[in-house]
Amino acid sequence: MPSEMTTRRTEHDHSSTPAGRPLTRRALTPREEAYAVARASGAPAIDAFLGAYNWTGKRDNARQQAAAVEGRERVARRIQELRDQYAKAAVEASRGTIECSRTRAYTMADAMTELDMAMEMASTKENPMAMIKVVEVRMKLYGLGIGEARNPVNQPEITYEQAVELLEEIRAFKSR
Repeated sequence: MPSEMTTRRTEHDHSSTPAGRPLTRRALTPREEAYAVARASGAPAIDAFLGAYNWTGKRDNARQQAAAVEGRERVARRIQELRDQYAKAAVEASRGTIECSRTRAYTMADAMTELDMAMEMASTKENPMAMIKVVEVRMKLYGLGIGEARNPVNQPEITYEQAVELLEEIRAFKSR
């Protein structure tokens, strides 16, 4: 028969269930779920945040908040889970039987197969730029943030002093 102290410890131990399994973590809020779905679908972090949280503040602050949301373990885990589900669904859809009367849709699996062939050709011909392009396309397909890095809208605004310097450099260049 367990002692009273053992019974109390078991009753108050919230890290596991009576069967010894760990408790499930707190579910995502509806906004976190919307953010995760948008990120898993390939949206840049800032766009996913602006859409999920209806942000009305400064864009730079939204970028910081988006990083904070994505830094939450449960959100990052959900994004990866959704990406895995999307990839699995794409592969399963591509394995279906093809009916002659129906056109087959181009799938993620088709794109990956073609990218594998492109990478093989680029490697064979020792073309590093083509290899980089294949990696870039794969990153875009999986929504790994390439859009953010190249979007000029996301760049910080220049100061008045920087604008004056640029104008002076342009005038000096034109006068040559």
